[in-house]
Amino acid sequence: MRACVLKKQIPDQPRRNQSLKPIHMPQVATEYGCLKTVAPRFNEQILPGLNIGRHGNKTEVLRMEAFLDACQATVKENEPKALAAKMGLSHVSLLQRANPDNDAHHLTIEHLFCLMLHTGDHRPLQVLARELGFEVVARVPQKPVSLNQALLHLSSEMAEVTLEVCRALEDGRVCQTEKASISREIGHTRQKLDLLEESVKVA
Repeated sequence: MRACVLKKQIPDQPRRNQSLKPIHMPQVATEYGCLKTVAPRFNEQILPGLNIGRHGNKTEVLRMEAFLDACQATVKENEPKALAAKMGLSHVSLLQRANPDNDAHHLTIEHLFCLMLHTGDHRPLQVLARELGFEVVARVPQKPVSLNQALLHLSSEMAEVTLEVCRALEDGRVCQTEKASISREIGHTRQKLDLLEESVKVA
């Protein structure tokens, strides 16, 4: 009986093996979207600058260099030895960190804050804001007044802005001098807005 059973199982085994389609891993990866399809999307979409350079494309590199150059200039032009002592760094370490070409040492966020705090030189902040599409405007402290006075001052400055714009448009073009005048009046208006804001706080 055992021999008969073995004879029946032995020929059945090849038939089962022949009905199976061999599967190779490269085909599975291609058909089911595994690493072969995911990896290129990762490089192209998630990290577009992966193979371009440390800071990405050429435009990003130039914008980064402007910021790093401003940091270095701020250090060099503000007595770096005395500045390093205030920041808790050695003179050599500060110069190394401020050097854009030194990949081994960098200024940290804390260093940048102390740099502008101790020097009063805000060029790094100004360059950073400009490269990101903003403008840094120093805020002049305003002594609060009554709301009626603050509103009157604001209305007066807004009228000055309106007059400057109307004058500039009389000949159908705006020259550089007129642009400067308009910008100056806009700055005055911002100051009066700050005055109104401070006055509201104590009203």
